[in-house]
Amino acid sequence: MLPKTQGTSRVAFMEPLLLVSIGIVAIVVIAAVVVSGLWTATSPLDRIRAAVDRGEHGEARRLAEFALDASPNDLMTALILEELSGIHRFVGDHAESEDCCRRALVIRCESLPADHRDIGVSSFNLGLSLLAGSKIDEAELHFRRAVQSHRLSPDSSDADLALALKGHSQACAFLARFDEAEVLLAEAITIADRSLGDGHPFTAEIRLFSAQFLTLCGRYHPADRDYLRAARLFEAIRGRDDPMTLVTLQQYANLKLGRHRLTGDAAALVDAEALIDEYRDACEAKFGLDHVMTAEAYRTLARLRALQGLFAESVEAARFALRIGEARVGPEHIATLDKSLVLARSLDGVRAFDEAERRVREALQVMENTFGRNHLELGDPYELFGRLAHRQGRHDEAEQHMRRSLALREPLGCRHPLRAFTLRELVPVLHATGRRIEAGEAELEIAAIVAHAERQESASAG
Repeated sequence: MLPKTQGTSRVAFMEPLLLVSIGIVAIVVIAAVVVSGLWTATSPLDRIRAAVDRGEHGEARRLAEFALDASPNDLMTALILEELSGIHRFVGDHAESEDCCRRALVIRCESLPADHRDIGVSSFNLGLSLLAGSKIDEAELHFRRAVQSHRLSPDSSDADLALALKGHSQACAFLARFDEAEVLLAEAITIADRSLGDGHPFTAEIRLFSAQFLTLCGRYHPADRDYLRAARLFEAIRGRDDPMTLVTLQQYANLKLGRHRLTGDAAALVDAEALIDEYRDACEAKFGLDHVMTAEAYRTLARLRALQGLFAESVEAARFALRIGEARVGPEHIATLDKSLVLARSLDGVRAFDEAERRVREALQVMENTFGRNHLELGDPYELFGRLAHRQGRHDEAEQHMRRSLALREPLGCRHPLRAFTLRELVPVLHATGRRIEAGEAELEIAAIVAHAERQESASAG
């Protein structure tokens, strides 16, 4: 359905690109960006922050630009630039956000000792802007520098180090360096639990990323617990309609959809619909119809409608989400590519195969340029290519694409839910080509993956 202001069968449906949720958080974070000790009660930055807290990002940008015009090229300018960067990032202006962070880092490097805390702060903030703009390799470099800086600086706090570790872990996850990401995340969680406590916003941020990382690794039940904890922490600290609370609810809904797809859990689908409705209503009321967070609401709604067999509604929601994404962050941003793939899967449901294949082909080309030809994220478009080929009777081509998807996802392990999802697409191809024994073996492997997930859930509950 269209946005309410304009009036308004189960299918094997793709997960969000594994790393999209991490990048979306990098876009919406404003208040959690670390600031330097130059912040004072009498600073004009108070008015900028108050406008951000009210959700008046246009006014906040105007105040920040006015403050820049009145400020010499000094350390206060660097602080204003980083506030302005967060505002740009929130509304999807990633080039401007990155430019502000680069300028702030140059000013601090020229004005402060090499081991000063605020140089680590600037490196972290630049990493955040680069991550939001899908410049992953460079983001990892700056997060690494931020961690090193905060370990060495006598002025850095536990909060500084914990947030830098989380950022570095995010970048490593983007680069499929999962062991390194898990070690960094574990240290961040230890610091948050030991030194910051549940009342600190960085603890909530770290728990949210923990939920994202567990989802990425296919550990759905512990991810469920961390999403719940993060949502409760954000709500207690910032309120139910704060952007970070809302994005946590939206990603929790994605997890519920994944659990339904894996196990057929009907209750998970009902829970997801309630979360999606709340998130969509709040985003439309708070941010309007052309914001990246509203786009995420409709993208997730498209997935839900497809799982419910409502393919026409799924196509409509996916097109709406894609239009916002293309307008706000550009057609080649990872979040926009994800929406294009969601639309392609929805188009498959209404048998619009030509447009679906075109969209998958275009997304794959950009993803190869962004991640390289052998990144696990490419498993999604190859799986979808295989499904579309099978649906049109091109079984040999379908199997080739699905085998490629399985190979790309091998780093996730043999018991990851995504392997089960692709195998489910492969089974009818094997039956169609008369290979019933192979199809039976694939079905046994799917059953083993589902049983493994259910044992994990039982063990966690116990």
